[in-house]
Formats: sequence, structure tokens, C-alpha cells
Amino acid sequence: MWRRINWIVALFVILLLIHGVAAAPGVVGRAEAQVKGQQSLQQLIDGAKKEGSLRIFGVTSAGRAGAVAIGEGFNKRFGLNINFDYNTELTAYGAAFGQAISEIKQSLPTSFDIMNGPIDRSIQLCEAGCLRIDNWQQLLPKGVDPVKASPHPVDGRAFVFATREPGIVYNTKLIREDELPKTTVELADPKYKGKFYTAAWTTYVAYGPMVYPKDKWLKIMEGWGNNKATTIFPAQGIKRMMLGEFAFEAFSNSHYYFQEKRKNSPAGLAFFRDLIPIDQIIHVIPKGARHPNAAKLFLLWATGPEFNDIFEKHSTTGNSNLETSEIGKASMDAVKRAGGKTFKWTDNQKTLDLLTWWATPEGEAYDREMAKALRVQ
Repeated sequence: MWRRINWIVALFVILLLIHGVAAAPGVVGRAEAQVKGQQSLQQLIDGAKKEGSLRIFGVTSAGRAGAVAIGEGFNKRFGLNINFDYNTELTAYGAAFGQAISEIKQSLPTSFDIMNGPIDRSIQLCEAGCLRIDNWQQLLPKGVDPVKASPHPVDGRAFVFATREPGIVYNTKLIREDELPKTTVELADPKYKGKFYTAAWTTYVAYGPMVYPKDKWLKIMEGWGNNKATTIFPAQGIKRMMLGEFAFEAFSNSHYYFQEKRKNSPAGLAFFRDLIPIDQIIHVIPKGARHPNAAKLFLLWATGPEFNDIFEKHSTTGNSNLETSEIGKASMDAVKRAGGKTFKWTDNQKTLDLLTWWATPEGEAYDREMAKALRVQ
């Protein structure tokens, strides 16, 4: 599963050096990197054994069964027997990250060794202080792309372990796919009035200014606000939708579709063609982590297929960075069929600049205007 020292190459290099023959620089470099990676991995394992515990601000949809399975898988993979606390009860990202940042600024040990959250929260925490993993490229599970696993600007400090592709989850008994809005603009059409709901936050609609001027996006949000049936937390909304109260949710987490399909519910999945966010879910270690070795070991492991197999089984959330992720692949196949444009906050400097802008006073004021237009209460 993990990259190991290629002993044939290493032996070849040693023999060349013994006999005074110059080895190719690339061969020597790769062998040295593998040696350093193996040494770093063993140091993390030894350190984790001494620490004996790990506490994670985890993903609620994994549930208690998922938390237990993740802990057992992690301990088994590295021959550990540590006390593993994967908390699935806390949901307020803002409060949890705010607490961690406050603890860091006061030089206090943090409440959690690992924080799970979106890229913007991870960047904010890293600005306050987060841990970097040395030799992380060599320590990633086999087949994991370093650029996708730890993208700029958090490379080496925060790691993607799952993705969600927000789109339209709908009740196939109430509306056909060809009857759904094709773009975010079409959702303001009066024919959709009262047929859909939106979530009680602006997380995904924040991507809108990547495509439309800010003043036009506010008008689009106003159209959504005028047409929607209600604002509701998706976990409750999806249940009511499957019972026939709503036809669809706009910008719904795709994992709800996979959750409902396992129940044989009449769920469908579609995407807007003008805007498809790819939401990166990230792990980061705050500077004051009590168990840094175990935390680093977990972050690296969680980027790969072994963790993903367990996590997506319990959370119905995949990782589109991995070819082995069944849900990730199925979700991206649906994205490709839609033929729309995808966006990640880490795509380029322009998208990162927009993400940074949201944290400015101007961005915060715009977010309030957007919430008002969308009628988020």
C-alpha cells in the first residue's frame, strides 16, 4: 500500500558507489528520497505509539459506526493500539475552527489534534499556525497524486481526504431530469416556484462570482429566494423530499443522492451546466496538537484508498481524486454527462483571490447581501 524502498535500486546504487562508478543522478535521488521517506514514516509510527491517543474533529455523516471502523483501520494499518477519538457529533465549523485559532494564539494545547473542514477554514487555521509534514510527497499512499492530495497554498500542511460535487438532488417521481433547470439562472423561472428548497448557508453559492459579475449574481440569488419553498438543513430536507414534499434541492451535497440510492429511494442526481463546484474536504493539524505524530500519520493515510474505502462506505462521500473511489467516480461521471464547468477554490490564483476576498470586510458585506437575497435565515 505504501511506498517502500526499492531494494534493487538501492543495492545497485551502493554497488556503483563501492566500485567508484558514477550512478545516474536521478537514480540516486529517487533512492535517497525513498530512504528518507521510509525513515520519516517509521519515526511517525514510533512517535504515535508513544503518544497513545488521537482526537479528531470528524465528519458527522460518518456516524459512530464509521468512526469506530476508521479507528480500527488506522490502528491495524500501522500496528498501533492508540486511543482513537473521531468525534462525529460536532457540526459548527465556524465555532470549532474559531476555538482552535484562539487556542493557538494563546499557545495552548488544542482541543483536537486534527480538524476537518473546507479549504477556507484550513487556510485561516494555517495562518494562525498549523503543522507541516516533512517529506510528505514520499509518505503518501501509493498512487496518490501529491498536487491533488495537498494543493497550493496549503501544500504539505493540509490534505484532501474527500470531495463533494454539489448539484441537484431530486425526487424522480415528482420531476424528470429534462424538466430540471439547466443553469443557475433558470432556477428563477416562475415554473419552479415552490418546487425546491435551499440549505441554510451560502457555502456553495459563494462560487457564483467565479462565473457571473457580483451584481448579476445577487439578482440570480434574489430569483432563487423568491422561488424556493423554504430554507432547511439538507439532512431534514432530503427526507421530506423523498416523501414528496419537494421536487429537488438546489446545490445539494451529492452524498445525499448516494445515501438515498442505498435505501432504494426515488433519488436522482443532476448538475447545473454553468457552475459545478468541486468541494474539497480537508484535514489540517493545528499548531498546538497534543499528538502530532499520530496526527501526521493519519493525515497521510486518509488521502489514500484504504481510508476512502471505509469512509465512503459509512458517509456516502467519495474522493474524486482517487481512481479507486466508487462514489467519487460515479459522481464525476454524472458531472461529465452534464457537460458543465467545474470549479475548485484551488484551481488557480484567480479562484484563490476570490476565496481570500470573502474574508475581507467587503466580502463579508456581500455575503450578507447574498444571504438576504437568497433569504437564508
